[in-house]
Amino acid sequence: MKARSIIDTSQRGALATAFDNLTAAVRAIKNDHIVESAPGGAVYCAPWNMLESILPHDGDTPMANHVRLYNVTYCTDAWEGRRLTELDDDDALLLSSFLSDTPTAVGPESNYGVYLASFSLAADGPAATRASAEGDNPVQIAAALSAFDQRRASSKSLGPVRRPILPGPLLDQGRADGTLYRVKYEDAEVRETLTRLRDPLAAIGVVSDKTAEPEAIYELVRVIVSEVLHLYQYQERRQEQEARLVANLPISSPLIDIDESDPGRLYLRSPDVLFTGGGTRILVSPTCRDAAAAMINLKHRLARHGLLGTTTIGLGE
Repeated sequence: MKARSIIDTSQRGALATAFDNLTAAVRAIKNDHIVESAPGGAVYCAPWNMLESILPHDGDTPMANHVRLYNVTYCTDAWEGRRLTELDDDDALLLSSFLSDTPTAVGPESNYGVYLASFSLAADGPAATRASAEGDNPVQIAAALSAFDQRRASSKSLGPVRRPILPGPLLDQGRADGTLYRVKYEDAEVRETLTRLRDPLAAIGVVSDKTAEPEAIYELVRVIVSEVLHLYQYQERRQEQEARLVANLPISSPLIDIDESDPGRLYLRSPDVLFTGGGTRILVSPTCRDAAAAMINLKHRLARHGLLGTTTIGLGE
């Protein structure tokens, strides 16, 4: 049968149903990644110059106690976002059929982009240790899980005004979503997710195969699944116990800001998740050039903002 560029009424209905089912599947998958317990807090590794902007020594200057979610285009990990498509599995091939043969899944040519901020659920785990080793006089800030918005997604239909898949209403209309998601590593977890995506993707494929120009359909699939792609990593990295803030936004979104780089890099601001409430811990890296000076500097900054009594300062291992 000759491919058609115009989808007839019955196909439009089937396609709409398939996309509704795909959206529901992605929402359910993301719900299963929401961090429910973090006894040691969520550890964010910040270079010293970032800490200076978070905690200005002038107590009259407001804190900037958010983190930045940067566009994944800047990620230097060649395997980022590929875990679900690299498994030797028919369902992985099905998913990759919507993502391959085009550079626009999350790259600079796409009109949408995924933004990430990384935390570790293990203060002394490999992720936190590596980030500390790579930073400039780094510190680890352990934020209590209560600082994040860990509500599960509702079942109501949601449109792609800010993002296709929202876990809940934005608490701050000028910031990205503040839900912390646990990264998963095991093959069994990957296969389970691919199974949940199988039926809606297959149904979408039936319609797209009958159209002469299916790229618009592929693009919408990529927009819907893009966040989930970044919630999986390889088994070799399981000890990192990584958790992420993740958001997918159109390039025109007013939530996007540009940093001081040349050329500037795109990022989002999270809600205020650092130094909110009690229980915050700061660990100075033992690789810091002058740990004692760093700790007394921190004490001064915390005291100026009234946080010294609710924040613990120590030396990392």
